[in-house]
Amino acid sequence: MLDTCHFVTPAHQFRLSALRRRNHATARGVGAKSRFNAQQALRRERLSATLQGFIEVLSLNLGDTDSASNQQAILDVADIAGRLEFLADEKLEKICKRDLNELDQSLSSECWKAALLLCGSILEAVLLDVVGRRSDLAAPYRKKWSFPDDASLGDLIAIAGDFDLLSTTAKGLAGTITEHRDLIHPRAEARGGMKVDKTTARALAHVLDIVTRDLADAEARGAIDAFMNK
Repeated sequence: MLDTCHFVTPAHQFRLSALRRRNHATARGVGAKSRFNAQQALRRERLSATLQGFIEVLSLNLGDTDSASNQQAILDVADIAGRLEFLADEKLEKICKRDLNELDQSLSSECWKAALLLCGSILEAVLLDVVGRRSDLAAPYRKKWSFPDDASLGDLIAIAGDFDLLSTTAKGLAGTITEHRDLIHPRAEARGGMKVDKTTARALAHVLDIVTRDLADAEARGAIDAFMNK
């Protein structure tokens, strides 16, 4: 299984290295808030680098034409819907299948922002279903919180990865979706750090495909049962 570092291009590796050096240089003598902001900037840059590299890999392997056959090759949403048998919560399953139908329509209609937001919603739903079966195991991830109300998408991804429900690749790529959930806030989009276009929407839909594949595989090999029995 490839690690997400394989998706980071040399140009983005250079940007990450420069940002790390700048963070180290300014870390001394600054307050906790400044250090936190620097760490968040590095995290966003790392996620951006991972996503950009993944987009380039997709472009090389799948091309970027708009033919019906290539659109199907890029992503078949029905495949994702068909592997959701690992879901235990009927309400969440119904929500996921409805949102997958809307995701399919959004991609076909070139509604890229809607597609990006739907990817985040579906990802959160499938992870809530699985991780929520042992909500007590989520306690160490935050000092004070109420699960699932206070659980962020990043928390759910971390828990699923740590308990062998997601591969390293899926865990790293899933993090790219968390940043694009902020698109619900116009100011976040106005800052210009997130691209809303066809390539990004298709890439994140592929990330969703990878995550659901891993969760279905975790169900098949007994990893979800092992998680529940810890």
